[in-house]
Amino acid sequence: PSVFDATSADYLGNSPTYDWLSPIYNKNAEVSDYNLRISGGNEFTNYYVSTGYSRTESPLIRNWMDRYTLSTNITSRINKFLSIGVNYRLTYQKAQDATPGNLQYIAGTSPWQPIYGNGINGYAPAVSFVMDPFTSTLLYGPETNSNIYGSASTTDNRYTNLRNMGNAYVEIEPLKGLKIKGSISADFLNQVRSQWNLYAGEVFNQTPSDWTVYGDGN
Repeated sequence: PSVFDATSADYLGNSPTYDWLSPIYNKNAEVSDYNLRISGGNEFTNYYVSTGYSRTESPLIRNWMDRYTLSTNITSRINKFLSIGVNYRLTYQKAQDATPGNLQYIAGTSPWQPIYGNGINGYAPAVSFVMDPFTSTLLYGPETNSNIYGSASTTDNRYTNLRNMGNAYVEIEPLKGLKIKGSISADFLNQVRSQWNLYAGEVFNQTPSDWTVYGDGN
């Protein structure tokens, strides 16, 4: 191809080069953990309550998780024949899972392909395209990669997890040494995942989608 031919006006070998790997790293990734625990009791009742918050950031950008927890444990002896207890745990997580691409793909991007430019959010497009009829052109030769940083700026992936686990029991001792125990348990998990994409961000993709397939192209 002419972009690799040193005698051609299209030659890219003398173009400025760019470091594609450094922007993917989160060099000050935060890891924090806070907990509060309270416990106590007397000869009849014992209790334990704990709550916590933690935040973990990935060493790669756009990837983090916040986690909230609540845990309780209560046991009580009503009389010499009857005891009851409750255990409950609540966990709520919210996270962003939007690290753009992977290290192998990023490392394989041609060094003369720019990251930043005059495109959306200040990033350089990887392709130019027209809608009708749909055609696309790679801007930096046949080795053009998607600008994953530009795509990430127009995409958001998040999810939440909510989990409730608990059990309760009743124990009776009608005769010394004979105990009868009944219990009930529950485990509920709900996950919600959302993904948002700005169609205009297709200029960052090596193989942009043909929007005319889904609509009138406007």
